[in-house]
Amino acid sequence: MASKGLPQEGTNVILPEVEAPEELPSPPVGSIALQLYDPMGDYAPYDDFSLHLWGTVDKPEGDCSGLISANTSWDDKSITPDQMDEYGPVWYLPVDSTEEGCFNVIFRNGNNDKLIGDDIKVNIASTGDSNSVTFMPGSSTQYASRSQAFEVAGPSSEFKIDTIGAILLDDETLVWQGGNNADMVQIMFSNDGQYKIHESEVDGETQSIVSGMSIVLSSTSLTTAQQEKYPHLASYPAFSIPSLSDGMELSKLIKGSLIAISSNSDATMRSATGIQTAGALDAIFAEEATQLDYGPQYENDEVTLRLWLLRQAA
Repeated sequence: MASKGLPQEGTNVILPEVEAPEELPSPPVGSIALQLYDPMGDYAPYDDFSLHLWGTVDKPEGDCSGLISANTSWDDKSITPDQMDEYGPVWYLPVDSTEEGCFNVIFRNGNNDKLIGDDIKVNIASTGDSNSVTFMPGSSTQYASRSQAFEVAGPSSEFKIDTIGAILLDDETLVWQGGNNADMVQIMFSNDGQYKIHESEVDGETQSIVSGMSIVLSSTSLTTAQQEKYPHLASYPAFSIPSLSDGMELSKLIKGSLIAISSNSDATMRSATGIQTAGALDAIFAEEATQLDYGPQYENDEVTLRLWLLRQAA
């Protein structure tokens, strides 16, 4: 691969030894704990995270009226975390009752971007005896604790690709929240979707190593045009794809399997995910496609039907 302009040194990644997170302190009496579990620290730091809340006792909204207070508007970022550790922040929210009622919440980063696409309705009774509830970035699924979130949806010591979290905006740029704080981000590719996993002795310990053909990416910033086209992705970490040699064009690689992998300086894998390729397909093929005729095409007593499939932007 190095002969094709794709050096592979350092692209093997070590599967991590994963530990369950500890729980943050219980909420004070008359409050519930709202936790955001970020297992690999992809969204850190958390100091400027905030909640947008509605559904108070004095101002019921959305059929909810459980909170004692809420922020005043979308631009009000005053409800910041009460505590945090390497796995994420927690907010302690005073409520009218810890046994009934509900409220609505949006988790936001410092740019007021939603960390979970859906607005979330929390039924206070569902927080149980612990008066605590946990969510993970990118998912509206509710968990009773960080431990449960870890067991059900947290990182694994196994290599599995069960999400599609990275996005190719075009044929030169990839955005991915999982690349945040990583020392290396790469696209690993395979014609058949299979990736090599083998065990190796490292410092006297047996470790699982993932290897494959890779394209190492570089950190970059989105252009103004890209930010305007994809405002909901403007704050995502962005990575540039290097120039690819003949025979290794993205137009060919994209027909196989592409995954994004982020790792630390010691080669330990932080995160891995599938890649959305619609933006790259548009960049590579759309101009050529506009020159073609569509619908039934009659030639040499044969009929060919060519269709244009519309899609929504990422």
